[in-house]
Amino acid sequence: MKAKTTMKKILCGAVALAAAVSLSACVMAADQPKDFTLRTSSASAAAEYVVANAPAVSSRKVIIKASPAKIRSGPGKTYSVIAKTSKGKSFTYLGSKKDKKGNVWYKIQYTSSKTGWIISLLGRLTNPAATAKTTAKTTAATTTTTTTTATNATSAAESSSPVTSTTTRQNVGVSSVASTTATATSASKTTATTTAAAKTKNIIISGNPVNIRSGAGKNYAKIGSTSKGKKFKLLDTKKDSSGTVWYKIQYTSSQTGWVMGTLAYIEGQAPKSTTKKSSGKVAYLTFDDGPSVNTMKILDILDRYNVKATFFVIYHGGMTKQYKAIVSRGHTLALHSYTHDYSKIYKSEKAYFADLKKIHDYVEDVTGVDSRIIRFPGGSSNTVSNKYNKGIMKTLKKSVAKKGYYYHDWNVDSTDAAGRNRKASLLLKNVKSGTGKKKVINVLMHDTGKSKMTTVEALPSIIEYLKKQGYSFEAITEDSTLIQHGR
Repeated sequence: MKAKTTMKKILCGAVALAAAVSLSACVMAADQPKDFTLRTSSASAAAEYVVANAPAVSSRKVIIKASPAKIRSGPGKTYSVIAKTSKGKSFTYLGSKKDKKGNVWYKIQYTSSKTGWIISLLGRLTNPAATAKTTAKTTAATTTTTTTTATNATSAAESSSPVTSTTTRQNVGVSSVASTTATATSASKTTATTTAAAKTKNIIISGNPVNIRSGAGKNYAKIGSTSKGKKFKLLDTKKDSSGTVWYKIQYTSSQTGWVMGTLAYIEGQAPKSTTKKSSGKVAYLTFDDGPSVNTMKILDILDRYNVKATFFVIYHGGMTKQYKAIVSRGHTLALHSYTHDYSKIYKSEKAYFADLKKIHDYVEDVTGVDSRIIRFPGGSSNTVSNKYNKGIMKTLKKSVAKKGYYYHDWNVDSTDAAGRNRKASLLLKNVKSGTGKKKVINVLMHDTGKSKMTTVEALPSIIEYLKKQGYSFEAITEDSTLIQHGR
């Protein structure tokens, strides 16, 4: 009888044990994969589990191709502009969508907490990189494991904190993974300190207009602009990767920004040159009056030599493809005028800006480019305008700067505008003689169709000559050297 009672207790105990094991297995199954066992309490195994279950991160980027580029709240030009960004900036790609006109828009991660949309013509989408394994290895390498009590494990399971680059949390049943990299610590130690001099000194703006950027470098976003003579409190100084000095200023009562050192000076010290010093010989190839039937030919030649240029365009119907190609191939789309009719453009200041607004809005509608780079028809030194409004050029040169535009003339003239299809050899000769020993040159050429076929013919020889002379080629940006007549 006693033996039977003992056997009965053993059987009951076995059943209870089996039930407990079964219940434990059920609990684990709710959080763990089938092959996850207690051996994963080791650091390496736990790290591998975190990686396997971490949320996917896009490996594609959108690289901005034009400056400034508008970021909108939705996939279309009817959506509000929420920010602007500059050429060369990179953002995480989140998806794409077409608007009613068939234009493709990219959704991007604009900040850590904000998303936006940019027209595809202004962004280059990178190919997806094979980052899954790399991400797994990186995460595993920076993940540590700590053994916790069942209570902590339950708390970890209830946490909704996402896996990020700095902190990783994942419930692993008997263990909780929590890793914080040294990045946060390092970041706290790299906060810029303000010098004693910066606390008591001001910055005087010497350029006009001058961009104010979010960081110390041309690649940072433009947050505003200011004009010559303006004074701001100096907060700090810093050099960018090219060695150029930047000043941090108190832009508004609640906002700080950075200005290039060559466009401002410390109050009480001698003003610095307002012209950006180039590190080498730079050539800006510019084409006026296009687009035309020659545009694609010019673009093909530029591509062949891996050269970027600037196109000062006017309105031409039926040339949508050409406007877009200028931007998509990485060149600067700048503004010349809408009508190019001197009698209308130079009738009054109001008339000039009405014409400028029309070409600005048309270009932006077709390409998405919010261009602020201009060239006056006839140049800023033209005298033809006096026929319609004497002295108007003096007024316009001041007013365009106040409105945030950057006007560019030229200091090398190919003279292709002096007649129809002037000999290619003559155009090359004029470029050679005009270049001389100049360190920075802005070469004037035209993109006006059948009357300028020889410009296309001469272009390869002009590029080859300038290359031999040691010039590098750049498209004009808002930070480029200003070549202006009379300065």
